[in-house]
Amino acid sequence: MKKIYFILSLAVIALLSSCSEDYNEHNFKGYKDASTPTNLTSYTYTLLDADYTTIKNAALKIAANATDSTNAKAIATNKYFQNVTPPGTLIPLLLNTKYVYADEKSVANVTYNYSAPYDTLTIVAANKYALVAPTDYAAMGTASGQPGKNNNFSSSVSPDLYIPIWLKLVKYPYAKAGDVKLIRYKYYVSSTVTNTINDVFVYDGTNWAKYKTNNPATKTFVYKGGKWLDILIYKGLTSGFGDFTTYSVKGTPVWAWDAVYTCAKMSGYLVTNLENEDWLISPQIDLTTKSAATLTFNHTGKYFGTTTNEATLWVSENYTTGDPSAATWTQVTIPNYMPNADYVFVYSGLINLKSYVGKKITLGFKYLSSTAAAGTWEVQNVTVTEE
Repeated sequence: MKKIYFILSLAVIALLSSCSEDYNEHNFKGYKDASTPTNLTSYTYTLLDADYTTIKNAALKIAANATDSTNAKAIATNKYFQNVTPPGTLIPLLLNTKYVYADEKSVANVTYNYSAPYDTLTIVAANKYALVAPTDYAAMGTASGQPGKNNNFSSSVSPDLYIPIWLKLVKYPYAKAGDVKLIRYKYYVSSTVTNTINDVFVYDGTNWAKYKTNNPATKTFVYKGGKWLDILIYKGLTSGFGDFTTYSVKGTPVWAWDAVYTCAKMSGYLVTNLENEDWLISPQIDLTTKSAATLTFNHTGKYFGTTTNEATLWVSENYTTGDPSAATWTQVTIPNYMPNADYVFVYSGLINLKSYVGKKITLGFKYLSSTAAAGTWEVQNVTVTEE
């Protein structure tokens, strides 16, 4: 009898507990969630010198071979990342120990040093010069401690000091801001070794300076599945066209950058409505190693006839350069269009690119106008993430 009574008591307690919980959740929304602490946070952090050493030590533990070990050690020595030491892979090694109590989808914006060499393949032959003749070095001074003394540079005769002055005063006195030169010169190492070095120099409108390869960069990481991940695949149209290109199929007006509203802007109106077809085309976006991909952007506009026909988004797997008609394009639905009223930027909504995972793609924003309607389309913050 006591046994039966005990079992009935447990059943009643369980029933009352269930009713009480249902009552609270029904009458106080979020009651269950309130009992669970959350830490959905957005962190902003800049790597310190000591952090590069911490990352180096963590990278050594997972190094698969001698090359990996050498590259890991270079992180602590150089205090920057390179392609062989990808920040997207290695910075999470630090975040996973620094921010261990974050909840799912917390964000960390990390600023770090990244070394990116200048793409010398873009420098034409006319902008390349080799310091070969003794007269080239003599033009920079022939006294002791100057290049013309031994017709070379060395640890005590800095090319970073002398070449910019020579470029400005002797070789290219009429240079314009943005000019780039690739200079080849001799560098003395020892009595038996003299290296030939190629360096890029850039003119800022006042002075020449060696191209700075080590620059600050910022990457966004998301806490997902109990660890920090680099989910940003691509981001563009944030402060200029950057690596986006434009192509006008028809009409006079073309895509332009609006520095006031920080967006790419296209309008087929020029005194009157005109027929136009203009493309705003992204660089190739590599999804070959990704497991998911989502596209978002902000846009706004006005004066369209039918917005969904005149402001469209397309994806190509075989576009290279130039006329988009030479490639195959597939239209992608834009979930949220801007109101055809005042210029208010609208979030595009999530555009799933999962069908393109494992491929390399190009995005195309296609604008159309006619004599009947010539809208204005403004696009910014194009972002592709792995989620």
